[in-house]
Amino acid sequence: MRTVRLREPLASNRFAANRNQDAIACSFPAISRGRAGTVLAFGSSVRQHPAPRFALALATTTVIAACGSDQAALTAERASIQSQALSATSLAGTSLPPKTLCLTFDDGPGYGTSAISTYLAAQGIPATFFVNGAYIAATTLPNDNAIKLTPDAAALLAQVVADGHLVANHGTTHRSLTAVLANFDAAKVVQELAETDTDIAPYVPSSRFLFRAPFGFYDATVGNALAPSAMNKYVGPIDWDIGGKTSNYPAQAADWACWVNQLQSGGGGPTFGATPQQCGDAYVNEITALGRGIVLMHDSSHTENGGTTLEMVQYVVPILKARGYTFVRTDEVPNIAALLPPVPCDASCATCSVTSPSKCTSCSSGKWLSGGTCRTCTVCGAGSYAATACAAGADAQCVPCPAGSYASAGASACTTCGSCDDADACTADTCSATSGCRHITIEGCTPSAAPPDAAIEDAAAPVAAPDDGASVAPEPGCSITRTPARVGSANTGGRDGALAIAIGALSAALRRRARAAGACRGLPTLGGSS
Repeated sequence: MRTVRLREPLASNRFAANRNQDAIACSFPAISRGRAGTVLAFGSSVRQHPAPRFALALATTTVIAACGSDQAALTAERASIQSQALSATSLAGTSLPPKTLCLTFDDGPGYGTSAISTYLAAQGIPATFFVNGAYIAATTLPNDNAIKLTPDAAALLAQVVADGHLVANHGTTHRSLTAVLANFDAAKVVQELAETDTDIAPYVPSSRFLFRAPFGFYDATVGNALAPSAMNKYVGPIDWDIGGKTSNYPAQAADWACWVNQLQSGGGGPTFGATPQQCGDAYVNEITALGRGIVLMHDSSHTENGGTTLEMVQYVVPILKARGYTFVRTDEVPNIAALLPPVPCDASCATCSVTSPSKCTSCSSGKWLSGGTCRTCTVCGAGSYAATACAAGADAQCVPCPAGSYASAGASACTTCGSCDDADACTADTCSATSGCRHITIEGCTPSAAPPDAAIEDAAAPVAAPDDGASVAPEPGCSITRTPARVGSANTGGRDGALAIAIGALSAALRRRARAAGACRGLPTLGGSS
């Protein structure tokens, strides 16, 4: 038989063996109102603190407890909790990527809820607030912890949701569920969740039903009591990795213990308090040691020394951000998210963040992701091509086609035009960047039936002069129509005939010059008399 003294309130002693390996814990039902307490071996008397909000006055009583071999029983209980829960497992943050944290706040809504929610929203940090229904609406359950209604609780919850945080179930009266089951019945365990479920229903989006047991107390019998009920829809119990131990300061701390002078150094000794900066440093120490995890804090803890969780959060967040830590909401922790239904996303998203249905995390075909928004991929216009294709996180990069090539709209490469010569002397042949080879008809040019231009250049057929047999070479590719000149009454030589021949020669020369310039223009028909 030993006389033991409690140095840490229940919330800091997650099965004691789990959170405080340096303590021997014994759990037993209290004799009044079915209350259960936990005592730790630290001294000659027992100090018991059943209130979840850790009221300033701690009731002191003396209890004689036989711990004996209870350490082995607690170890077995802890092992059962890891495999028995609403989702058949106790869920912590070990599946988080390195340097990723999930901030959680218990026992609200309270006087610190609004300010903490506002600050975290401004920092772009989503959090989860595990609330007790007795703070939101009147309860018919035994209210052993004297929870009082929080003014404007509904407005606080609405703000939490508007700020991008999640509201979750932490039971109604913050009584140990294992004690409720031992002293009452399964119906009362179900009611602890069901009342809060009704209270928070308007504030829980997309079936994100998460549950954390008060004090973390949960075992196979509690799970079996809840399994046949509608409360089995909850995923949990959600555990924590950081912020639950009070007896290893400064390596670890619990925020509430900092404010009510219930910290203890790793070597034991008297209890003491800490400032928000000192408490924050202990949190940072534990976070650094683990590198990731779910962080436990409280948004309604009372204070004896003036410190508040808000001040601590405002102190540690810049430090953690500077060290490269990122933050996710509890329903984004991988092993927890896997147990929840998909979030209905906006039509523009293929998948989206659970914190905001309009914040896309991936896009459907033909779109790319930019700052949480799916944008339509750019289709490169004719004359350019997609040098970089539109991908999940980047738009297409359009580049103009080089000279001598072309591309139609939406092309991923340009095509070389090659030779655009169509062997027609009366067309201008070019390579268009938008459509390839183009053949533009030259106005006034009449195509001939002669061989291609090159052959005509080498062997142009002569045209006989009308009178004296002299010949004039025609412009290649262009027909020349002549009307014999009439000189006097006979079509014979003479001065007029010679003039006609000269004019014909000049006409041929002019046609050759025009041909060289790329234009074939018909000349007026020669002949006739004045």
